[in-house]
Amino acid sequence: MKTLINTVFLGDVDMIAAYKFSPDKIILLIPEKLEGNSKKVVPKAVKDIKATFEKLKVRVETKQTAVYDLKKIIKDVMGIIDEEHKEGNEVMLHISEGRKVQSFACMLAAYKRKDKVSACYYLIEETGQALSLPLLDFSLTHAKKGILEEINKGVANVLEIAKNLKISKALAYKLLKELKHDGFIKKEENELTESGRIAIL
Repeated sequence: MKTLINTVFLGDVDMIAAYKFSPDKIILLIPEKLEGNSKKVVPKAVKDIKATFEKLKVRVETKQTAVYDLKKIIKDVMGIIDEEHKEGNEVMLHISEGRKVQSFACMLAAYKRKDKVSACYYLIEETGQALSLPLLDFSLTHAKKGILEEINKGVANVLEIAKNLKISKALAYKLLKELKHDGFIKKEENELTESGRIAIL
């Protein structure tokens, strides 16, 4: 079974994507709180997509998530990916519609679950061509992730981090330096950046 996870706004591009990728199940990511123009257009888009694809025996579900909370969206989408993968479904993402932050967060969730996602697409509106986005690998070694988790708990002392992770002081310093260089930890202090917080999800 094939599942297509979609960001949604007007629904036009989502309709094209659904026809193009022929999923057995469509999951539409809708905002937890509809504001402004989205109060009218998102419910209409969901209604239209359901009416069209349920006639074709395609299951259509909605899942709520944030609009601008990057970390929450990533977490929610990773949860959906995990659930669908556990059911043995092939998972694809389509991120042409919705707010840019939502689309970006979905792409990051696909990176974090690269082994469970077959593709992530953006549809070029003018041509309808599906642009396959690369699924980059942002995985960290066990030790690097451990350092980020320790710092997230409030442990800032390198000696204490090394002791807690049962690694040498030299290795802890080396990995800390690499994590700072790669933008997971602030350069001036042992505090996680937004990338660091996302990396430990």
